[in-house]
Amino acid sequence: MKTINTDKIDQEFQDEYRTLLNKYGGDSLIPKDEKFIVTEKYRAMCVIRINGDVADPQVLSHYSIAGTVIRMLCGESAVEEAIARKQGSKDKRKAMTEWAGDHIGEVVTPQEVADAGGVSYATAIKFINENIGTFVKSGRGKYEIRDIKAERQAAKKA
Repeated sequence: MKTINTDKIDQEFQDEYRTLLNKYGGDSLIPKDEKFIVTEKYRAMCVIRINGDVADPQVLSHYSIAGTVIRMLCGESAVEEAIARKQGSKDKRKAMTEWAGDHIGEVVTPQEVADAGGVSYATAIKFINENIGTFVKSGRGKYEIRDIKAERQAAKKA
């Protein structure tokens, strides 16, 4: 593959932006979505340059390059695969919650919670501290997983 020159990337960005300026008559008149695509493409090309001139959709996705731009540079099928592998924080929290539901009554460490959700140790500690009804400290660096709803229902029946 040809080596991407930084000057070439800059020149291409300036040409595309100049085209938008000529088309709309001024910077403030350019629609935000068109301006976004041009600047995002510039960012993507810089990432590709840093990545050894390889347009890897996984890497572009890691740098939060917009899916539209990744599709422009890499093709449709590669983008869907890269985006599918990326897991959001909402999914990770759900995974930790489900994991905790499957391990009620067990004593676990924050690292086990982190591994279950695919998050950092610090994020697992934060998750544990936010869910004080589920995680009860049972010793140094250890937490017991409880099912507070089931305990409340059992107390009501008694």
